[in-house]
Amino acid sequence: MARHAEGPAPRLRGLGDTLESHRGFADLVTALREGHGGTIGGTWGAASALAVAALVKAGATTAGTLVVVLPHAAEADAFLDDLTIFADIAAVLLPAVESLGEDDSGDDPAEAERLAVVKRLAAAAARPPVVVTSIQALLAPLADPRDIAAGTRRLAVGGRLDPEELADWLGARGWRLVDAIDTPGTFARRGGIVDLFAADWDRPIRVELFGDEIESLRSFDTVTQRSVAAVETVDLTALAVAAGTRRTQLADLLPGGSAWAIVEPGEVAEEAARMHDRLGTAAGLFRPDDLFARMNRLPSVALSALAPTSLDTAATLAVESVERFTGVLDRVKDELETVGKDQEVW
Repeated sequence: MARHAEGPAPRLRGLGDTLESHRGFADLVTALREGHGGTIGGTWGAASALAVAALVKAGATTAGTLVVVLPHAAEADAFLDDLTIFADIAAVLLPAVESLGEDDSGDDPAEAERLAVVKRLAAAAARPPVVVTSIQALLAPLADPRDIAAGTRRLAVGGRLDPEELADWLGARGWRLVDAIDTPGTFARRGGIVDLFAADWDRPIRVELFGDEIESLRSFDTVTQRSVAAVETVDLTALAVAAGTRRTQLADLLPGGSAWAIVEPGEVAEEAARMHDRLGTAAGLFRPDDLFARMNRLPSVALSALAPTSLDTAATLAVESVERFTGVLDRVKDELETVGKDQEVW
């Protein structure tokens, strides 16, 4: 087995540069830049992540965001891990809602991550180059940027804050007043100290007041109650819970120059129909046909192990599937060295 001093990571991150030599890949990059779609065949296993990494590095969506859609929510995390093997890309995950079809307690951790993604897409300076998600995540509505803007306040050291007015504002948006906060959507007051825990924060924030002036802002640990870090400003988002809240699709948040990378599109369509039939409008899901119609406003590339015949620009990766290596470690090592004879094995 070949060994190189630099280790596997640097070599694997350079593997995407070799895809331009694969049949049709350079033409596909050009097609995406010009707003057209295409297909990539031969994306077995992690090769789909390799193809996405190569598309980003080749500048296929330099003006927008590339959204990767997988058939199942459980596959999104694995895809994100695979992507980091092949490229140093600041990709983010848009997770599926975990509480669909259940009573909404407001404590779904996925909602916080989804809110954070919408905020980043709405801010051009923070917009991620790649979003990895699943069809389950796309069928569930997202918070509308207009509602986020209306429900967001910026707190800054030296600024003014009326704790009574803030408590009324938070209470009207479903926040709970507690003795000690430990979950998002709660706040606490003790004299000139106000503790806040917004859904999209990793840690709560302690606001220390001198009269109505903000003297300090500090994140803190909910268990030890000890300060973690001082901050100068923080955006506090508390979304309204009233009926009639606007429902937004990810497709409506993407800037021009964006594109979709759909992994196994046949499975994606089947899973969309299955999920909508099972949960339907009772869970507030979008209709699959409406979702796909909005997605089709932007170019897309289909990634399939066995790509169907297409009139769009097509590329084929010289990638083949091999059987999984299992068993006693020494036997696996011998088998791998036999299969990889005269080959470079990473």
